[in-house]
Amino acid sequence: MPPGSAEAISFVSRYPLRQQSPIYRAGFGSNWTRELPADGISAFRRFNDGAANDTVSPMGIRNSSLTRVQPVLDSLHASDPTGTNWLLPLLRLASRSNCIADDFAPGQLSTPPQYEFSAPPPREFLRFLLANPATLAAPPERVWRKWNEITQVKRRAFLAGDAFIQREGLRSLDAARDLSERAWWRFEGVTSVDCALFTESTVVFIEGKRTEDGPSRQVTWWAGRNQVIRNMECALELARATSRSHAFVLLVVEEDLCGLGTDRARNIEAVTDPSVIANSLPHLDPSGRDRIMRCYLGWTTWQAIVRKMVVDPAVLVDTVQPKG
Repeated sequence: MPPGSAEAISFVSRYPLRQQSPIYRAGFGSNWTRELPADGISAFRRFNDGAANDTVSPMGIRNSSLTRVQPVLDSLHASDPTGTNWLLPLLRLASRSNCIADDFAPGQLSTPPQYEFSAPPPREFLRFLLANPATLAAPPERVWRKWNEITQVKRRAFLAGDAFIQREGLRSLDAARDLSERAWWRFEGVTSVDCALFTESTVVFIEGKRTEDGPSRQVTWWAGRNQVIRNMECALELARATSRSHAFVLLVVEEDLCGLGTDRARNIEAVTDPSVIANSLPHLDPSGRDRIMRCYLGWTTWQAIVRKMVVDPAVLVDTVQPKG
């Protein structure tokens, strides 16, 4: 992208600088396009695409996705690819299944189970974060180092109260059609759902746990945003965007690690704590929070699914061999 070219001028016009801006003072100056590689805008987008997400997938020989989620759901799907015989019974195993109407019928699966399904962040939560920079929790330096320099500088300027950068972020959010694409102003990452199930009328997100203590209680930029509640909001957003009438989230855990009074049990029950709900959904009023929480089916266990859904217990493998 040669200096003074139409592409360079277009790029700078979309990312203008002021001398009083912290970005300008940070050393980029008015000729900051010189910091970009020769292929310009496409390289900038690749840099942003390389930014770290704010979720971490559980790994290791007891990876819950490989030892629980996929084997169990694959077994159910193999027994009936339409889901007619097992989807509703699975949902009714949940601890809060009384929120499912007696006459509810989810219909047939429109796709096989979707593992590690990527759900974009809710637009209104992103807007709240951009409107309230003083309330954000900055991540540690080791996280910052995973982002490209432009992203780092703009985010530091935003956190420092630069109103120009804040307005740029809000305009970019309003213009964005695909919130799954990384950008400096996207302060919540794409949610990686362990398993997503879809029928013509319904979205179901399954969050699987095994050795983990329970649902994650925070993400990088907003302390206190519960992982399961975040999944509920994403599920409801996806249902709306795809003209589906229902959205549910089910948490599935390990039976012998979630006994009464254990830390895991307390963490799971905390999902419905009013203070946790309020901290996780600060951008919504009480009626909006209630609407999100109606998506929560509660929890069941892998062992209960095996017993009551007539799944071969052998699918509950203890470990997987690490690759390489």
